[in-house]
Amino acid sequence: MAIVNPFLACEPPWFLLSTRTESELDSAISYLEVQGIIVRKFDGLLLTNKSGLMDGFTSAFAFPDWFGRNWDALEESLGDLEWLPATGYCIWILNADVVLCDEPPSDLASFWAVLEAVAARWSKSVALGKPWDRPATPFHVGLQCAPDRVPDLSRVLERSVVDGVATVR
Repeated sequence: MAIVNPFLACEPPWFLLSTRTESELDSAISYLEVQGIIVRKFDGLLLTNKSGLMDGFTSAFAFPDWFGRNWDALEESLGDLEWLPATGYCIWILNADVVLCDEPPSDLASFWAVLEAVAARWSKSVALGKPWDRPATPFHVGLQCAPDRVPDLSRVLERSVVDGVATVR
């Protein structure tokens, strides 16, 4: 199952773009879950504003009550998922081309930057002889959209994402 291979690696690209349908992606998601990867799937139609995005992530990742609902808090919480131990993490966003479309473009750039920073951090092991030591762990973001929306989404991502985006089939 070639679509899942990049999601099992601790290396960029952190963002993987697909035009597969939701039902086609579900079999890949099931495979990842069997491998011990925690997958959280979102519909971009519910993430068109910052409030909806923060609500969705709070619920999906069971963030603690003190979660601050801002970009720094999102980065901190996704970077420390000790309450959700796994061999890796994957965020799948369906209809990714409409994420934060009701917000200023700077919010979308901040969101992609948070996800990229978190993925890069998880890709490095922590070996300090402390209780929080951990191996390098895959963390990737799958982005799905209709084929005719790929050029627009790709342009937005290229402006925001440092380590690039790969297309998965």
